[in-house]
Amino acid sequence: MTKTKVFQTLAHIALVLWAGATWAVGYLVAPLLFTRFSSERAGETMAVLLNGVFLLGLGCAMLVLLDMRVRLARQLHQHRELWLVLSLVLLMIAQYSGVLPAIDQLKTLQQSGVDVPSDFGRLHGVSQVLYLLQSVLLLVLVYRRLPKSLES
Repeated sequence: MTKTKVFQTLAHIALVLWAGATWAVGYLVAPLLFTRFSSERAGETMAVLLNGVFLLGLGCAMLVLLDMRVRLARQLHQHRELWLVLSLVLLMIAQYSGVLPAIDQLKTLQQSGVDVPSDFGRLHGVSQVLYLLQSVLLLVLVYRRLPKSLES
């Protein structure tokens, strides 16, 4: 097996790991936490888990992008997967550097006794939509990378 093939295989594994972690945390762990624990405790736990998924996602995205750069070289900018991965990274950055810190700030204000406007629910909804978009893009990427023998 060539080095390029090994690197491609590692990128496939990274993509599946990224997608699996995103789906498991967002659609399995989150509902279970919020039905089992108080909203405050579940929210704190989810924040830690989501930060882990974010870091994992960034690392996996780098590996996938490097693999694409090695395999596609000059045609990289014309490849749809590049734009899917870059869109995912932008969505993650928007969520984790914009929306989630704003939610945390509102939670801190609420805990200190300040009356928080309905922005908390709106921001939480925006965060959920961004997470759903990431989940769908990951599904598309995983499907596109399925071996042709599995598609038929």
